[in-house]
Amino acid sequence: MATAISVLLVASLLGSSYACHFPAVYTLGDSNSDTGSDSATFGRIPPPYGETFFRKPAGRYSDGRLIIDFIANELKLPSFLSAYLDAVDSNFRHGASFAVYGSTIQPAVGKLIDAGFNPVSLDVQLLQFQQFKERASELYDQGRNTYRLPKPEEFSKALYMLDIGQNDLTYAVVTTSIEQIKESIPNLINQFAAAIEKLFQQGARFFWIHNTGPLGCLPVSVLLGRPKPGNIDQAGCVKSQNELSQEFNKQLKDRVSQLRDKLHGARLIYVDIYSAKYTLINEAHKYGFVDPLINCCGHFGDYTVQCGKTAVVNGTEHFGAACSDPSKRISWDGTHYTDAANYWVAKRIMGGSFSDPPVPITDWQSFGVMVELEVDWVKTATMHPLRVRTAHVDRYAIIINLFDRCPERELAWNGRQRDLGQSGSCYFPAVFNFGDSTSDTGGKSAAFHRIPLPNGNIFFRKPSGRYCKGKVIIDFIGLLDVDLLCAGTNFRHGANFATVGPTIQPLDARMFKIGYSPISLDIQLAQFEQFKERLNELYKEGVGSNIKSKLPRPENFSQALYTFDIGQNDIDCAFKSMTEKQVIESIPGIINEFALAVKVTRCYAYTICLSWFSYSGRRLT
Repeated sequence: MATAISVLLVASLLGSSYACHFPAVYTLGDSNSDTGSDSATFGRIPPPYGETFFRKPAGRYSDGRLIIDFIANELKLPSFLSAYLDAVDSNFRHGASFAVYGSTIQPAVGKLIDAGFNPVSLDVQLLQFQQFKERASELYDQGRNTYRLPKPEEFSKALYMLDIGQNDLTYAVVTTSIEQIKESIPNLINQFAAAIEKLFQQGARFFWIHNTGPLGCLPVSVLLGRPKPGNIDQAGCVKSQNELSQEFNKQLKDRVSQLRDKLHGARLIYVDIYSAKYTLINEAHKYGFVDPLINCCGHFGDYTVQCGKTAVVNGTEHFGAACSDPSKRISWDGTHYTDAANYWVAKRIMGGSFSDPPVPITDWQSFGVMVELEVDWVKTATMHPLRVRTAHVDRYAIIINLFDRCPERELAWNGRQRDLGQSGSCYFPAVFNFGDSTSDTGGKSAAFHRIPLPNGNIFFRKPSGRYCKGKVIIDFIGLLDVDLLCAGTNFRHGANFATVGPTIQPLDARMFKIGYSPISLDIQLAQFEQFKERLNELYKEGVGSNIKSKLPRPENFSQALYTFDIGQNDIDCAFKSMTEKQVIESIPGIINEFALAVKVTRCYAYTICLSWFSYSGRRLT
């Protein structure tokens, strides 16, 4: 039986610098600190992202590491922060990143979604953190295996990092006037401050708050924005956009100062990312960089090709490749920074010279952190790694990288039930389900907040992530082995990609505004594709038998049962804006989308896939 030993080391033996530390770091924000959530949700970021440090795409919008990665290293955390929405080998023992590419301070609305911004805005990230904290505490109270979860008492001792706001300003620059943007900034600051207060109410006490960088120095602003000559500053940046960033930062700094007086017992460090980045760009050659306003990857100018993508220009296909030496460039793809630039900025801000008050991030005593150093020795010879790893929390359905092991979103067959899966020589080694709330076993609940009672009160005696008083149809098929406490779960016999509110049709701004989920059927299929690709990679890499035992075999995909239960929301949405005749006329298009999804799934099943279809419960009269 596995054993664990904890030893508390006395400060006088190791020195005070080892006796005071942050046991965990939690970050909320956008792509500047997204370590894999967007990639896990909507599909892998393509090469050449990640090539410099990771040698492959690593869920980060850079050629390598982000500032948060360097901070984690400086704080002596044993690993980079796992993305909350990524579940492959995730370890939340020392924190998590809730940041997501394209996220905004203001709640995502139809126009923001239509413009390409992410629905996982700051308010959603706060809900995810709250549920993460509650779930971790529950598992500890129940005596579950919590090796990869933070201890409940450590939430109040952790460092909370916020880096968000750039996307709000970017959207405003494109859609409104400068004066209107300035008028909107106080509302953004109010929402930013409200997020800090909510974290404080959840027990957070130590905050590391980044302002926003120089928006006008991004190549996407300079090269695509084509500013007038009088609107260019000494560094070659767009002056008006930088002035907006400065105004946002001024108001943020003032509000942080007010919060210091309001939030008694909290320690708030305001970090001037803007000045650090502008210094680097303005004095690029001094620090060994070249072409500070030209992106390394992709091309802007006479034609545009995004990093890692292809475009046909005048009949010729162009690929958005990387430059020859990213280590000498500041901008990676026109919006995000290179590994080298992130390292430069991180080193400056971590030292405290760009902070208010000027506190180094490693100066625990200035933060007021006095925590015993804890060292764990774990005997792993007989410990099942995934039994340890899977004791983690509910999370965003989506979104939910297909590797999410939380059983509230998982479809698994324990091999004992044969009502549908086995008859004579017929055997389904796995089941993969796609759909909406009819077969959602916890995705939506994990994404935003728990479904309240009386949902779940008949069978589970508590909310179980299902919009039902007990089990949903997929539970009765006889293929489910669901542990609602997230212990010992796996994908050996399939996965559930269903969530509440999706449609067969790809989501548009109108549908999102009504309340339908961004995780439409095409997104669920993209998640399935990534799941299958990642699994094949793990097998090729020769992972251990313990890990393989929690994953389907590659050949199982062509032998599995694929279930679909979706379409009701498409019909429901149509009735909100169409006559019954128009609804009927729209159905062939919806069916075509459905058929395409089945065709794509068959393609990934290699040979044939047996499909179970449920039709919409709504009747047309």
